[in-house]
Amino acid sequence: MNTHPAVTVIMNCHNSARYLREAIDSVYAQTFKDWEIVFWDNASTDESAAIAKSYDAKLRYFYSDSKVPLGKARNYALQKASGKYIAFLDCDDVWLPGKLEKQVSIMRDKPGTGFIYTNYFNFDVKKNSKTLFLDHPQPEGNVFTSFLSFYPVGILTVMLSREHLDKLGKEPFDETLTWSEEYDVFMRMLYKTPAAYIHEPLALYRLHPQMSTVTMNMESRMNEICYVLNKLRQLLPNFDAIYAPQLKSIMATVDYCYSIE
Repeated sequence: MNTHPAVTVIMNCHNSARYLREAIDSVYAQTFKDWEIVFWDNASTDESAAIAKSYDAKLRYFYSDSKVPLGKARNYALQKASGKYIAFLDCDDVWLPGKLEKQVSIMRDKPGTGFIYTNYFNFDVKKNSKTLFLDHPQPEGNVFTSFLSFYPVGILTVMLSREHLDKLGKEPFDETLTWSEEYDVFMRMLYKTPAAYIHEPLALYRLHPQMSTVTMNMESRMNEICYVLNKLRQLLPNFDAIYAPQLKSIMATVDYCYSIE
């Protein structure tokens, strides 16, 4: 096995056996083959371990004895990653076969690019139907300001340059966050990192009753969004003045979500 694959696929798992094999199989079905999976099992008690361990050495399995916030679990997994590029796949989602090939091609053709995201399908399990998430092309290059107004990123579609990610430190994910850990990292990264976008849908985001976005506490999620915005205020000079229109839009959404909780 290649000990320094081009891509490390981060899979963080907690009791995700139901759809897990389909998710892992979608990585093995990729047309681009130079990858590893770093599988971080966050104290699962179901059949997740048995499923993950049934694969070959390209899947590297790690187990945590105690459940930790997702931000901390992602850092644990990143510490085991050896790829030049980092991608993320949650255990109930699926990649389409050309995802990694198309993203690696852009990374190699445009060396300054540190972040690639794509369109994807929402797949509704109950209705057995899929719908396109983004109906028109999204911004590329310096996307920070645009993303404050509308954040079009699904983590299942993202590929990062490890070189750019490491500029945020050895533990880039905020270990206190459970719902917004990727938003925090990506927004801090994208303040200086150019992004590329692929409008072709290259993944399926599974909508089902057990998914975390259904079971989450909305107030906790909004508290985390406000926490991330405060972090950006501390990092970026004149943040409130420069991005006033975007912040007004965000806070209107936050206030609405608080009101319906």
